[in-house]
Amino acid sequence: WRDAGTGAWSEASVPSDLEVGKLWPRMAAGGEDGNSLHVICITTPTGNGGVVHNGQDGSLLYYRSQDGGDSWDIIDHSFADLDSSNFANFSGDTYAIHARGNTVAFASFNDFSDSFVMISQDNGETWAKQLLVDFPVDLYVADMGLPEGEEFAEDYNDDGLFQEYFNTDGAGDVHIDTYGQVHVSYGSMYYMDADTIDGTTSYFPGTNGLAYWNESMGADSAQIIGYSFDYDESGTLDFDEIAAYYVGCAGFPSIASDAAGNL
Repeated sequence: WRDAGTGAWSEASVPSDLEVGKLWPRMAAGGEDGNSLHVICITTPTGNGGVVHNGQDGSLLYYRSQDGGDSWDIIDHSFADLDSSNFANFSGDTYAIHARGNTVAFASFNDFSDSFVMISQDNGETWAKQLLVDFPVDLYVADMGLPEGEEFAEDYNDDGLFQEYFNTDGAGDVHIDTYGQVHVSYGSMYYMDADTIDGTTSYFPGTNGLAYWNESMGADSAQIIGYSFDYDESGTLDFDEIAAYYVGCAGFPSIASDAAGNL
């Protein structure tokens, strides 16, 4: 940090009492005086040289400073709603955070688990969870087996089998407008785990739809507000190939609003 527009940069570490590393942080500034810093990250997964923390191979943590980073009054905080009884793990770079005044919100964009937003109205003291996508099986891991049929899934690939499941593509944004309402946008993705003996799952990178949600809407009620356009009107998106970025055809949103609350 430094004073605005002048001076040398200084660096300090966010304190922690955990030996496990912390990776891929996101931060937002808020509070009544603008000096509160809110940070989320995950513990270093085993695949990156870390260890399992509190039963999760990638546990989501929260940190808070109310004096611009001089001191931190909340460190290494785990949320009860996000513990190992609810989520097997969290992945890096699949979350976003925003703050405006005393309202703070962060969203987690997942694949084979619930996608959700956590909202605090008191500068990070207490939190409430709202679902974006209610995944049909809790604590799902590859090859566990997902319920099939129209009640649970969709036939996204038109093979006559209802075994594809809608969720986020892992890339999204969260925003609090001038009235304090929380908005979320994310890329759409369909997932499948039809073969339950191969140790892998499937995703459909041709999924095309930018989703929008706000806190007046319930789970599984996001609207599709944008998509990759069929410019030649062929009826299909004629890609030669799709790079393995593990996201959909319309994604990576970034949300902002004006003084009137227009997004």
